[in-house]
Amino acid sequence: MALKEAENRGDCLRLIDDYHGSLPQVIIEKYHDVYLLRTLSSGADLLIPYIVKIFEDHFQPSAIVLKNHCQIRLKRNLILNDGIVSGMLNSDLLQIKENDTVYTYNVSTETKLFNLHLVNFRKFFRDNNHYKEVLTIDINQSDLYPSDAALNCQFISSEKLNLIEITDHLRRSENLFDAVALKTPTLPFTEKNKTALFHFYHAALSSVKIQGTILIDAQNWQSTKDLIQFVAKKSKKEIRIIKSEAYPQGFHSKNRLVILEV
Repeated sequence: MALKEAENRGDCLRLIDDYHGSLPQVIIEKYHDVYLLRTLSSGADLLIPYIVKIFEDHFQPSAIVLKNHCQIRLKRNLILNDGIVSGMLNSDLLQIKENDTVYTYNVSTETKLFNLHLVNFRKFFRDNNHYKEVLTIDINQSDLYPSDAALNCQFISSEKLNLIEITDHLRRSENLFDAVALKTPTLPFTEKNKTALFHFYHAALSSVKIQGTILIDAQNWQSTKDLIQFVAKKSKKEIRIIKSEAYPQGFHSKNRLVILEV
């Protein structure tokens, strides 16, 4: 962690992630002098007081914020709790500056960490500021564009709706969007789940305007790619991959950020 702090990466970075870090099931991110901590197992929960003490002694943070209200903990029947475990914040709002653009993250209301790895998606919306109608599925709006952006955005969360309910919601909606940004469902790619995933991606493709865009935070891109191409063929839609990039260094290597034109 000290090495990462010393590297010239700016004021916002991920120090530890649950895939490649030395602490499994622990995520720690730094935003200026504020540190956000998340633990994803009961074993990792036991480390919280020790992690807090280490950071207090060696990094002198103004605050350490615990963000343990997330879907993974819900599925594992772990306690959901957010709060300040050390120090204090001058405001609930953290301002994160990236490439001269300021994004606002609300510590008190956002249930997820600000996703640093979505930098390419944020760049896409900066470069395509003519997009006005946007749908996000399991991706925070604050991860994509500043709060003062002139956008009409709808947000759907799998924490409140299951995959079938999300699919039904998309089908019933009469709205068409300039862009749909989604995170791939956590449902495994099995024969049992293939039909549900097919209908989900079909509904997502149908929600995009002609010459619109789909941005996918893909946990397993190869399987997702094969299914989306199959869905597009059955739907008689043409899709074109504009960009497909691996996660930045330090994040899961099999995951990709993909931008499709429909």
